[in-house]
Amino acid sequence: MYLHSERNGVYLPYEISQVFSSWSFTHTGNIVERMTMKTLFALFFAALLVVPTTAFAAGGRSTNPAQGDFLPAHNFKVEIDGVIQGGFNEITGLESGVEVIEPSDDDPSVTQKRPGRAKFNNIVMKRGYSEGNTFFLDWFKKVLNGTTERKSGSIVYLDREGNEVLRYNFFEAWPCRWGILPAPNPLTGQSYVIEKIEIAIEKVERAK
Repeated sequence: MYLHSERNGVYLPYEISQVFSSWSFTHTGNIVERMTMKTLFALFFAALLVVPTTAFAAGGRSTNPAQGDFLPAHNFKVEIDGVIQGGFNEITGLESGVEVIEPSDDDPSVTQKRPGRAKFNNIVMKRGYSEGNTFFLDWFKKVLNGTTERKSGSIVYLDREGNEVLRYNFFEAWPCRWGILPAPNPLTGQSYVIEKIEIAIEKVERAK
C-alpha cells in the first residue's frame, strides 16, 4: 500500500510514511527535523544499498553481479587419498612461483632473467581441535619416527550451503609441522584450542 505525501509529492510505502509522519518538520533547531521528505526518502534507499555490502563483508557470499561472486574464506574440507579428513576454517599457502635466474655469461650491459625451477609453498591448515580425529597427528608421528608417507589430496572450497565450488589437488605431500594452540574468542573473552597442520607438497593444481 502506498500513500501520497502532499507536502512533497512523493509516494511512499504505508509503513515508511507512518514513520516519517511521526517526525516533526516544523522545528528549526535540529538539522534532521528541517530535512525535507525527499531527502529522507533518498537516505532510506541509500541505507538499503549499504545492507547487502555489510552482510557480504561479514562473511557471506556475494550474489550481486556488480560485485562478482566471491567465495567465503572460512569454509573448506580436506581430502587425503580420496577420503575426507575433516573441515577447516582457515587454509593458507596455496601459492606457487618460479625461481628467477640471472645468467652471468650473457650481455654484461643488460641484466637478463630466465625462469628456473617451479616452487610450491607449504600448505597450512587450521581447525578446532578434536581428540577423536588424530589422522594428521598419526601421519606426522610417522615422519618423526623416520617413515615419510607421501600422499595426494585435495582442498575443497565450499559455499555457504556446503556445496563444492572449487578444488585444488596437491601431490607428494607429507606433514612437516603439527601443533595445538589457543585462540581467543572475542565474543566470550575465553580461549579455545585449534589444531594447526603444515604439509610440504611438490605440486598443486586447480581441478575445478
